[in-house]
Amino acid sequence: MTNKIWLIKLVPGYAPNTAPILSVLAKRTYTLKNSERGVYSEKQKAFFESDVIGIEGRPQIDPTLHESDLVAFKLATDVIVHGKAHSPKGKKAFYLDLSVQVGQLPKKIVRVFGERHVFVTGSGIEFSETKPFDSVDLSYANAYGGIDSLSDEATRHQFPKNPWGLGFVVKNNPKALQDLLLPSQEDPRQLLSPKSLVIEKYENWKSAPEPQSFGYTGRTFYSRLMLSGLSPDAQVRSEFERQNQLQKTSEIGTSKASQPPSPLPLVNPAFYSGASNGLCVPYLRGDEEIRLIHFDADHPQFTCKLPGERPTAWLDLGKGPVELGMVLHTVEIFKEENQVSLVWRGCAQYAGPESLQKVTQLDFGVES
Repeated sequence: MTNKIWLIKLVPGYAPNTAPILSVLAKRTYTLKNSERGVYSEKQKAFFESDVIGIEGRPQIDPTLHESDLVAFKLATDVIVHGKAHSPKGKKAFYLDLSVQVGQLPKKIVRVFGERHVFVTGSGIEFSETKPFDSVDLSYANAYGGIDSLSDEATRHQFPKNPWGLGFVVKNNPKALQDLLLPSQEDPRQLLSPKSLVIEKYENWKSAPEPQSFGYTGRTFYSRLMLSGLSPDAQVRSEFERQNQLQKTSEIGTSKASQPPSPLPLVNPAFYSGASNGLCVPYLRGDEEIRLIHFDADHPQFTCKLPGERPTAWLDLGKGPVELGMVLHTVEIFKEENQVSLVWRGCAQYAGPESLQKVTQLDFGVES
């Protein structure tokens, strides 16, 4: 019989009322099968102790693959889905509407296209025919956004809502438009067209399409920067300057002069919710049904249930163990591996970091 384990961590932090807290985190990974409830996996995924950035590891231009699990307090449950869009087995698709639905909550729907480009004609611009596909990688790197460094030779324009993506063009310049790769993921209610592609003025970026995917958003996305301690406009300027400093630093951390610039001040716990729009949901119970459409070639409608195992945690600061109420921080689905990891949190207030110097016993644990 498998000896089920919980991976556990103790993380200090602050509650929404700014009170210092100690949080006990519990993580467990399960195997998923269509039409079944998740079961304990022999291959447990470790805590992500820091953010995992894309292949090149460049946070200013590479997407976040995973965010750190070591968060002391989230206001809601993040539902994260990693995977690919798959056409039904044996068929090709020009586009598919993918969706994720958790329990009875509203669906999140993203339209996924095959490869498309822009080409310039004598009368304007047009989109190429869409190439049919078997599968398409899902990532904010393939969503609307990115950096326009060609339409205005004097300025490099970065899309604040998603600096990683594709298709962001400010001015009608053939250098920027010819053979431009279009995003493969869009909101079906706000699709790009040749008429809407060029935004004409950088100040119009707020009315440009919202980037769409199912994984982690970026900490530098405008929607999350608004939750830091600066005004929205100051946030964008500050992050732009910080990213420029990072780009100019050849080796980070090798000397005092090469220390990475400090991140923005964080004051709102909602900042730590990194799920895509529509997938940051009220705390889940952990037994909900999950419906994934077009994430699996063999099962175009893949339905499963979360395992329904809620851990209990305790914390002892020398006065005896205190049981902590647990809430579900993160549901992270790895569809290509048919696994899901759940991270739970229980927390207790304490007198603050300095008080721990007087604590003679510090113990904590998790039980099923």
